[in-house]
Amino acid sequence: MGSRYRFSTGAFCSVLLAIMAFASVLSAQEEEEELDFLLDLSLEELANRDIVSASNIAERLADAPARVIVISREEIEQRGYADLVEIFSDLPGIDVAITYGDLYFRPYWRGFRKGSSSTFLFMIDGVIMNHLWFNWTDIMVAVSLTSIDHVEVVYGPASSVYGPNALMGVVNVITRKDREQDGTAVNARFATGSFDTRIADMNFLYKKDDFRVGLTGLVNKGDLDAESLENFEYTKPEYLGDRSLWGGFLDNPSIAGTVGSARENIGLTANLFFGDAEIGAQYFHFDSGYGLNYAFDKMQPGVWIEDDYSLYFRHSAHLSEWVASSSMIRYRRSDVPNASNSLEGFGDAFGERGVHFGFWQSLNSSWSAFQDFDVNASEDLTIKTGLKYESKDLQKAYDLPYGPFLPPAEVDAATYSYPDPPVATPRIENRANWIDQGIYVQTKYRISHLLQSEESHFLNFGVRYDDNSFYGSAWTMRAGYVGHFGRFSAKILYGEAIQEPTPRQLYGGWAGSGSSPDLDPEESRTLEFYVDYTREDLQFGFNPYRVRIDDSIMNLTAGPVNLGQRDIFGFDLHGYYQLQASNELRFKLWTYYSFADTEEQKFTADEEEVGKGVIGDIADHKVYFGVTGMLRDDLSATLRGRYIGARTTVETNPVRKVDSYFTADLNIVHPNLFARGVGLTLKLSNLFDAEYFHPGIRDASTGDSPGFWDEDGIWRGSAGWSNSLLPQPGRQAVLALTVSY
Repeated sequence: MGSRYRFSTGAFCSVLLAIMAFASVLSAQEEEEELDFLLDLSLEELANRDIVSASNIAERLADAPARVIVISREEIEQRGYADLVEIFSDLPGIDVAITYGDLYFRPYWRGFRKGSSSTFLFMIDGVIMNHLWFNWTDIMVAVSLTSIDHVEVVYGPASSVYGPNALMGVVNVITRKDREQDGTAVNARFATGSFDTRIADMNFLYKKDDFRVGLTGLVNKGDLDAESLENFEYTKPEYLGDRSLWGGFLDNPSIAGTVGSARENIGLTANLFFGDAEIGAQYFHFDSGYGLNYAFDKMQPGVWIEDDYSLYFRHSAHLSEWVASSSMIRYRRSDVPNASNSLEGFGDAFGERGVHFGFWQSLNSSWSAFQDFDVNASEDLTIKTGLKYESKDLQKAYDLPYGPFLPPAEVDAATYSYPDPPVATPRIENRANWIDQGIYVQTKYRISHLLQSEESHFLNFGVRYDDNSFYGSAWTMRAGYVGHFGRFSAKILYGEAIQEPTPRQLYGGWAGSGSSPDLDPEESRTLEFYVDYTREDLQFGFNPYRVRIDDSIMNLTAGPVNLGQRDIFGFDLHGYYQLQASNELRFKLWTYYSFADTEEQKFTADEEEVGKGVIGDIADHKVYFGVTGMLRDDLSATLRGRYIGARTTVETNPVRKVDSYFTADLNIVHPNLFARGVGLTLKLSNLFDAEYFHPGIRDASTGDSPGFWDEDGIWRGSAGWSNSLLPQPGRQAVLALTVSY
């Protein structure tokens, strides 16, 4: 087999045999009974399951004042997701750009392309995990999948509930925190496969009366597909090993000449529950290099690391028959540690090429406190209200020491004056202190009696006030109606949100990418309608929406600026169908179609308006489908596919179009192959080995004309730093051992 199918089997088989011997004496009965129950639920019953993310309270999925997609643990297993980022490949209305690098992925929700921040909140059990300095959500690739009960994906603005940065939606991971009986539950997954994939993912939960403890560990390793790198000019490996570009640095293989960008992501969590109290500790280590992000003639893959630490105490209490309280105190750190480094090459003021090596560091922390109350004012009226206080200690500019900038021919790796890594201690003169405060009220009022209807009808209204000591205050609100008419449900929803300028955008610029301390928050307003029809075996829905965004932040080379407006109209169609072909054979089918029509004001680099046009990198048409076939409860096969239409790129991208593509994945699961609770899964990604691309992020300005040395000895290579196209991996095979008892 070729390199794409090379498996390292020795260690894997040893682990497999040891676990089989251990697990063959254990029973997976409780796990299987829970799985059978969920698989037997009708679509009507699934619509009645409780969620918490739409309003920060428990409510029926069908009653939530938002379009919400729930991805269950069973679907995660059946579809074979390797990490949470892969979920976005199956979500409607979202365009994805994956670099496998420092900005690991960018999901553009509902037509809104944003390169330097995330337009959604990522939470684990309601605890916000967006990076304190970047507002990135790349640590999603370091979250254990074995610990997940389900994932709630909320579409639409949610700032009136959660505060800033829920501009387009929320992703809330709900973990397994309890079990029906006292005892121990263990779930594990060990995988190996193409592109140096190695995954060890384990979750442990112990329960005794009111006492519970949960432990989770994940190591997820992988690398780029070396063959697909040849598909785009400035990811071709030949640039990385060209001595005329990098000189003697190539004699130091730890910083230059390596083809690939190895990933090693680690997640460790511990949770202790006693009665209504919880102590949680989380550590996420994101280590990716620069992946496909930057042109290989301008930057070596290098080392890029983000570390995130979180410690919190949370307590819930029933203060009376009508009032419940939830309190949380949290300490957090979000760092770019000083091991992050880069080797860069570019022209000086006279066009002469030079190269230099440097380190990157950003240290950030926060203390926060949250107090929420649930009030059942009457049988028809519920109120959710709360307060937030957060003190953020943020870095301004990067700690960024560089060695001398030298012509490649003058570099000797043994004698080059490498800089010392920056001291891992915050410098007072390079700090900013932000105080964030917020207060909100959400109400839900049942109006069925006013309409003289036996069906459920609700009015929802919420308002929130947030104040930031740096950029000021903002009000946001949302309002909506949710009604049920037999098998039909309808939702009419309006919501507002704000997106903070990040500390990186405000302070953290360098020569190639400026910053601006005068940015204002972006503001969005969304009006949408949702209707669906549900019966036991069939569901379909229609979700049109219109989004208006003001004070959009555009990232110009000199620095980001607030410029213009964006208007987005779109809709999603979805359908689900369950088929009982026989007593042993069942099928689940789902499909989505998404349409987006976008418009934004266009400006020159001098901030002069030049008309209107489409928002770049957004496909007008997207189609997703999947089918899962289940033979008894011992075997399932899931085929997923997606068609992404052609995309017009951003104006700074010389490659003006990204072609449409179709890809499909197949995942086969046998949960009890060797013994009860010990099984295998085989996943084939990009089943037909399609050659396809995602659009580049940021300005995506490299172009695709081959580089060369001109007659004056000047290197004429990539036109910018960020690659215009991101070649995606070819066919990949991953084999996983699963253990559940």
